[in-house]
Amino acid sequence: MTMEITRCIRKHGNLMPSAWDTLINIPDGAFHHIEHNFRHPRSIYLSSLNNILTSYEKTLDALQSLRLDYIYAQNSSKNNQLIHEYKTLLHSANEHFDACFQIIKSTLPSSAAKSQQNEAFLDQAKPDGWKEFKNSIEEYRSKRIGKIVNMLKHRQAEINFFYFHAPGDFRPGYYIVDIHDHKTIGPAPSVHAGGNTAFSCYRDLLLHFWWLHRIGDLLSKYLSKFIPSTQPATFTPLLETSERWGKVIKNLSNLTPAPFPDEIRLPIPRLNCHQDMKKFTMQFPGRMIFHFPNKVIASSQIRVEADHPTNKLPYFGRDKK
Repeated sequence: MTMEITRCIRKHGNLMPSAWDTLINIPDGAFHHIEHNFRHPRSIYLSSLNNILTSYEKTLDALQSLRLDYIYAQNSSKNNQLIHEYKTLLHSANEHFDACFQIIKSTLPSSAAKSQQNEAFLDQAKPDGWKEFKNSIEEYRSKRIGKIVNMLKHRQAEINFFYFHAPGDFRPGYYIVDIHDHKTIGPAPSVHAGGNTAFSCYRDLLLHFWWLHRIGDLLSKYLSKFIPSTQPATFTPLLETSERWGKVIKNLSNLTPAPFPDEIRLPIPRLNCHQDMKKFTMQFPGRMIFHFPNKVIASSQIRVEADHPTNKLPYFGRDKK
């Protein structure tokens, strides 16, 4: 089933995830953030979104610079800047869960549960709608972004730049490096299918953006019960933020369709941005047909270590069982 998300400045006042619309319509008296020593939920949400927005801006700029360097000079040396910005984006996207948990926790008094940890507190308190929210984000959180960031934080995993190229075709991406055996390192089997694939920037950037807005819809659904039924809905225009958001959306919608070979069979979001950058629609999965060149060269930047002298590259050799 295809899901669709549409945001429009004329209708919503901004292009941000829909949770913002709900947050600005909830009376301050409905929140218990002071009891938990939290910032105001609206401040929590805006701060998290701004971190992600800034990361997207820098990542897309680095990607465009790398693409132009490769197309016009066959130079991919700027990949370090891209990987640096990409790593920050991944961390920001994962930290957004904590922001959402704090906001949900702020709707409950501190006496609702004993745990101080946000997620455990909510599991104990069992507020209406929490289980649905948590279950709806679980696949993305546990099997994608959360697993990646957990490896970067706790397993000393690294991000390796990887790309396919052919005349007129440049497909940049990355893979998370982990051990395959005592001598070999390569794509982490826990996040890359068979330890033999990688993530294209094209699909990955769209996927994280889709989930940012999908999480916003789910959070909005949870929060909507705190809006008084007699209160007319209001919308707060955020012109500077919406302009920045619009540019990111436009740049994402203009990405050259460049999935990796295994991703052609996987669901990929489709993003359509209106010319004036004041409205966009996302569909997941998008109804698109992709092709992969018959003849390409695969390249990667690797580091040889004495303790792990062998590097396994994505899409070469057998899958790890």
